[in-house]
Amino acid sequence: MSTQLVTRIQLRNILNALANEPTDVSIVTRTEPTMRKTGNPFVGNVRKISTVHGVINWHYATEVNKQRNREQSFTVVNGMPQINEVEVFEAQPRKWGVRLENSPFVEHREKFYLEVKVNDTQTPQYVDNNDKPIVGEELDQLKSFFPVKKEGARQQVEKPVIVRDYDFDNVVALTTHDNKTTFVVIS
Repeated sequence: MSTQLVTRIQLRNILNALANEPTDVSIVTRTEPTMRKTGNPFVGNVRKISTVHGVINWHYATEVNKQRNREQSFTVVNGMPQINEVEVFEAQPRKWGVRLENSPFVEHREKFYLEVKVNDTQTPQYVDNNDKPIVGEELDQLKSFFPVKKEGARQQVEKPVIVRDYDFDNVVALTTHDNKTTFVVIS
């Protein structure tokens, strides 16, 4: 595994140059967590550091249909498999942004977002403005301001396909597993 220091523009160019086929990646982001603001002493004072393992250059509807087929293509009735007709999922148009052709990026208001199919996430770390970890009761208090997430209701599957659009300005490191390279963003 090699490590390269790159600028954000260099990393965007590297990712755009990948073959337009699914690529396994791990990314590390540093963001302000989404949370309710009313009465919240943490607003503007906390950063969330997330590590996510997933896939870029993928197609949402294709992945949802694969998941539907895994879950619904047959059932067992009286000890015998029974083949089921699986309804084909059709994705709705994006609510915001434009997915760039032959690219893992979405462009919205002159900003770029990396579209990732999330396979796994590590427990995020929360830090204050001095990079001191937030733990214990303080972490419990912080989490009380987080919204409840609803994932993939339209997909009609037990295990929804999770998609995240990461503001590319918040990506601090990215590993492409196919070529075993980690890119660390330096600016």
